Amino acid sequence: MSPCHAAIIIDQDQGILLVDLFSTHGTFLDDVQLVPLVPKQLQIGSIIKFGEFKITYKIEGIDYSRM
Repeated sequence: MSPCHAAIIIDQDQGILLVDLFSTHGTFLDDVQLVPLVPKQLQIGSIIKFGEFKITYKIEGIDYSRM
């Protein structure tokens, strides 16, 4: 995984976004490789893959009405 592989951004209008930062081995959202610097919205249950490292996006206890 690259030192600055990707970023997760919270945006009031668009929600929670994932953006690839020109990573060496790519950032994948639900098995689709992200284009660098093009944010994609995360959904609960989204599968995020950083190179060979895979995580499932899950948030509990967040009041989305305050975002």
